[in-house]
Amino acid sequence: MRVFLTGATGFVGSHVAEALLAAGHEVMALVRPTSKVAHLSALGVSQVVGSMEAPEALEASLREVDAVVHVAGMTTGKTPADLYRVNGVASGRLAEVAARAGVARFVYVSSAAAQGPGEGDQPRPRGVRPRPVSHYGRSKLHGEGAVLRVRQEMGVTILRPPPVYGPRDRDMFQVFQLASYGLGPVLGDGSRWLSVIHVHDVARAAVRCLEDVGSGAAYTIDDGGRYTWREFTGIIAGAVGKRGLHLPIPAPLFGVAAMLSEAGGRLAGVTPIFNRDKYAEMSQPSWVCGHEAIQQALGWEPTLGLEEGARQTVQWYREEGWL
Repeated sequence: MRVFLTGATGFVGSHVAEALLAAGHEVMALVRPTSKVAHLSALGVSQVVGSMEAPEALEASLREVDAVVHVAGMTTGKTPADLYRVNGVASGRLAEVAARAGVARFVYVSSAAAQGPGEGDQPRPRGVRPRPVSHYGRSKLHGEGAVLRVRQEMGVTILRPPPVYGPRDRDMFQVFQLASYGLGPVLGDGSRWLSVIHVHDVARAAVRCLEDVGSGAAYTIDDGGRYTWREFTGIIAGAVGKRGLHLPIPAPLFGVAAMLSEAGGRLAGVTPIFNRDKYAEMSQPSWVCGHEAIQQALGWEPTLGLEEGARQTVQWYREEGWL
């Protein structure tokens, strides 16, 4: 199968490119003029220079492929409008052009943030109306709806991963970096629940979704474990060879830190990773996902639990001089 891949120069997308090639697919990657493409070139991936915000210019390229795996998106923006423009509107326009070009399958890598939080250590029930609590989550849900509008013309499948970690990741790296100093800050008493997943398994799931019937199903995935924040930071600390000192931080202080992070970002002219939007997600009681639906439908299941995945990630960080 020939696959058009967006986000291929990013963290998750680069691993999806590798997984597609390993599965025997041919990859055509969308890249920006300023993208660093050395890794894709080394893999032998063909590249199309353009922008997902101008998908009409990509129609000729889309006519040459069988499927689209859409990974590109924004996790933070200077304003909420940036998130809705890219994750929502642009995703829908790309799907419309792909359908018009005759593409048969479209896989949209969304986020668990689009469905919203749950309760306790059990996955949020399927079929419950989505209730995202952040602009990021709402923009991803907007993107899902926009993509699903063309499911009568093109097979569509949605993938909703929880927080992703692994080699080449810079966001979750901050947790590993703090752990290397023996620190494990947690919100409140650290009893909130979450799911996580290694990037290799996200990539495998995205590739497996190409085999789906494409009727518009949305699949959550996870690594098979369910962790409190204390357990999560403790496992990361163990992976870097530290015992880890848990630092309970009251929720109001986390909220103040989010506002200060935003203010500092504005002064520095950068978009901070931690902001009030992320705090809105972190303050929820549970982000447990599960993977039962995709396992039943497509036979996918995770291969890397957190302990093994964290050790592998630490090894990569050290080999690359990050830690």
